[in-house]
Amino acid sequence: MPIYLYLQPEILGLLLEPLFQHQEADLYPNQYSMHDLGSSFPNATGHPDGNDEYMPVEECGNMIFMALAYAQFTDNFSYLVSHYKILKQWTWYLIEYGLVPATQGKFRLYEN
Repeated sequence: MPIYLYLQPEILGLLLEPLFQHQEADLYPNQYSMHDLGSSFPNATGHPDGNDEYMPVEECGNMIFMALAYAQFTDNFSYLVSHYKILKQWTWYLIEYGLVPATQGKFRLYEN
């Protein structure tokens, strides 16, 4: 992703958007960020059963950092506002499990 930020940061937004759209449409049952959009190329079917590669702390952090970098490099802070709800969900997951990743488990329900 750093090369996209350097050469043309708008591309990063285009790459992130399908991930956000899929998860915000409730097509992914877990409360942390999914690993990828699935292995059925060219169909982006995701993981409706929630059985993707299990690395939620890393993936939540990656998505938050990439969304922030995109917003900063393009001055498009409305992008963060439009995805605020899911970014907040992933942030709560990191607060709960990020300090000791070995304890990461199913998301505890937060209604903040």
